[in-house]
Amino acid sequence: MVRLCSHFAYNYGTGTCFLRQGDRQVPKAGYVSGPKFCPTYESQNSSEPICKNKVCIQGGKESNEGNVIVDGKPVCDDNWGLEDAAVVCRQLGFPGVESATVESEFGTVSSDYSMDKVRCVGDESSLRDCYHKKVDACYGNEGAGVVCATQ
Repeated sequence: MVRLCSHFAYNYGTGTCFLRQGDRQVPKAGYVSGPKFCPTYESQNSSEPICKNKVCIQGGKESNEGNVIVDGKPVCDDNWGLEDAAVVCRQLGFPGVESATVESEFGTVSSDYSMDKVRCVGDESSLRDCYHKKVDACYGNEGAGVVCATQ
């Protein structure tokens, strides 16, 4: 069985550090826990989210980049590609797309996803118009993202 670990826990008493699943801290006396990928100083200085019709990008240093959020929940990166990213960028008013990102490039996201296995043709006007599944099999480090063109 392969286990995807997204967080860590450290036991002060034994000095043991181990990885675990989950997307929240687990309070326990003598332990500290949190995300496996701690935010850097740069990621804490992220731009304001850009949204239209409850589709947002957030977490990027620049306003044209970030993890994709739909209805307040992240989009899973399973099958995520350039066609999908192009739809998001166009929906948010950008002239094009530079890249599609995976593995929560712009910060760890919740493991409660709004969409999974998104497949856009590329000419849809909204990400919701693309084929997708509402039930996901994703962890907190599988957020889909975009870098939109600015000119």
